[in-house]
Amino acid sequence: MKTKVIFLDIDGTLCTPNGEVPDTAEKAIQLARKNGHKLYLCTGRSKPEILDRILSIGFDGVIGAGGGHIEIGGNIVHHQTMAEDSVREIIDYFDKNGIGYYIESNEGLFGSDNCKEAIRASVTNGYH
Repeated sequence: MKTKVIFLDIDGTLCTPNGEVPDTAEKAIQLARKNGHKLYLCTGRSKPEILDRILSIGFDGVIGAGGGHIEIGGNIVHHQTMAEDSVREIIDYFDKNGIGYYIESNEGLFGSDNCKEAIRASVTNGYH
């Protein structure tokens, strides 16, 4: 049998709508790896948003942050970053203009003081 490379998204593919990984999915992943296939998580989530419970299933690598972070066998092979001065400039602009923001990085997730309110207003479009 030829080795296949399988890419799995997390949300809506690996996980149910409530965020659970079905036992059948976990068993299928483990069986595929046992049969010599390579399995990779491929997600828009940044590293801190990938729960240990998901990683513990066992994958050959992770393509996270929409391709901005790639690990194979636990080794980082690509990590796209922004220059610190650019990030600070953007944050300063958002703060001065009352724009809520949510920054994702491998070191953590960082939201502005008005992040929740800004997201809520945007999602509900003024409706309560």
